[in-house]
Amino acid sequence: MSAAKQYEIFKVEEQEHIATITLNNPATLNAFTWNFPEELYQVLTKIAEEQTLKVVVLKAEGKVFSAGAGMKTMKMADTPYKVKTYMSNLNKAIKKIYDLPQPVICAIDAAGAGGGANLALSCDFVIATERAKFANVFVNLGIIPDTGGLWNLCRLAGTMRAKEIVMRGLTLGAEEALEYGLVTKVVPSPDLDKEVMSLALELASKPGFALRSIKKICNKMPEMTHDTYCEIEEDLMGIMFFTKDFKEGVNAFIEKRKPDFKGEDDFNSN
Repeated sequence: MSAAKQYEIFKVEEQEHIATITLNNPATLNAFTWNFPEELYQVLTKIAEEQTLKVVVLKAEGKVFSAGAGMKTMKMADTPYKVKTYMSNLNKAIKKIYDLPQPVICAIDAAGAGGGANLALSCDFVIATERAKFANVFVNLGIIPDTGGLWNLCRLAGTMRAKEIVMRGLTLGAEEALEYGLVTKVVPSPDLDKEVMSLALELASKPGFALRSIKKICNKMPEMTHDTYCEIEEDLMGIMFFTKDFKEGVNAFIEKRKPDFKGEDDFNSN
């Protein structure tokens, strides 16, 4: 394992083609600081450019996953311009999670409040324990969700459910979040790390070009017509049929063995 690199409220480690981002300032409830958006964006940009990293895991230490923007941060945003600047930087970082080539798995074993909940729900997979909670109480403060939260809730849970959650300021338990389509799986707390690592290693073994394409298409799907999707599908298939990974997948299927994907973007010579 490479040495962890520490940032203001999180650390980053790399192991077995997996980058793990851990919120690790439990004394502040892992609250977002003024520098958090920029630091997270920089880290995600580096991860996106590192071809050896196949999967990203996001998790947290302490009794709270994240309380979102902390009181100190909110006090620093003391003018409309500063509020807009901070929110713009925060949304830029969250959008980087959507745009990241690698799949992102969130492991949540505690409460996520406000932007902390929305940070978790911005990931491609959310593995939660029975102790996890997702609090969207912005309306009780007289504001709308930040961190792209309302857009994300509409995308995941549907417009009517999103209205209910946000207008009523609901806090959802893990099973409710699962029912609403916000969580991939709920597991016992002692099994969380094992479940997350199992999924991460499984995804890391898949062909990278295909995974990147699937993530990008799924995230852009709401903007597409059926005709647009079909054009993208046809273009990609015309490329993928000539990759080394496709050849390996076909051979493994014929030979009844597990495929060993390595080529990713490398192409066959014939």
